[in-house]
Order: sequence, then C-alpha cells, then structure tokens
Amino acid sequence: EDVRSRVMAMALVHETLYQSSSLSAIDLKLYVQKLAGILGAAHGANRRRLALVLEVDSLPIGIDHAVPCGLIINELAVNAFQHAFPQDGPGRISITARETKDGKVQLIVADDGIGLPPDAERPMSNTLGLTLVRGLARQQLGGELNVDVNGGTRFTITFPNRERSVEPPDLIS
Repeated sequence: EDVRSRVMAMALVHETLYQSSSLSAIDLKLYVQKLAGILGAAHGANRRRLALVLEVDSLPIGIDHAVPCGLIINELAVNAFQHAFPQDGPGRISITARETKDGKVQLIVADDGIGLPPDAERPMSNTLGLTLVRGLARQQLGGELNVDVNGGTRFTITFPNRERSVEPPDLIS
C-alpha cells in the first residue's frame, strides 16, 4: 500500500505536467490539491472525521522538485493518517506551501494528533518513510528539515525554488 501510494505521487506529477502549459514546471497548488484529494479519499478522511486543510500558493515548481515534494507530502500525510489519530479523530492534517521573502519554498505538513516522541530524530532514522523524507528534503531538494513535536507533529522543509531563481533569457540583443 505504501509503495503504491509513492508511485501514485510520482505519476501524478507527470499527469499534472502533461496538462500544464510548460514542459518543465507545474503549479504546486494544483498538484498538492490533487494529491491531497487522492490521499484523503484513500484514507477515509471524511469517515474518520479528519480535516485535510490546504494553504498552498500557486507557484511554478520544476519537475525535479515536484517529485520529491510529492513523495514528502505522501509520506508525512500517510503517516499522520495511519498513526496520529488512533481513535479516528476528530483531527486536522494541514499542508502548507508558500514562497518565502527570499524566494525559497517552505513546505509544512502538520497534524494535531498524538505526536512523535520528543526525540523526533531517532524515529526518523529507524523507519523507511521518515528516512526517505529526510533524504529527499536534504539531498534532493537541497533544503533544511525541522521537526516540531509540540501539540501534534509539524515538519517544515525549506528549499530553494530553482524555477524562480532562473533568470529569464535576454530577448533583446
């Protein structure tokens, strides 16, 4: 089930890319909306009284960043659905993505569930999914990962958006 979910996240990037006017970037907001809808339906969010809240800016993101973002969102949201709410809610899982003042992307996946143990780095090294999140955030996205376990669990990944940092070509020569 976890592997199928990961493959779906990657396939959705390509589906969104083919529907895009660009062949190199997708709209992060559209992609996250589609991914969250699929994850919420697959994990019975409504039936379990779990609200999936999205606050995502519409910004272009290259495919080289979209795939790792999708995999990160998939891992963290699935973990929240599976572990954060043992009594099936009510609860809230939020996905936030915005552009920072310095042109980076800040991706936050949070829940108000039971939370991770206070030493959140240890479990990250012991489970495949959270090891994957750490590797994708740091190595694939070149970003920083912070974990807050107060009042639920909150993962914040901040990374440069290469799609925004590319200077447009000089058309006047």
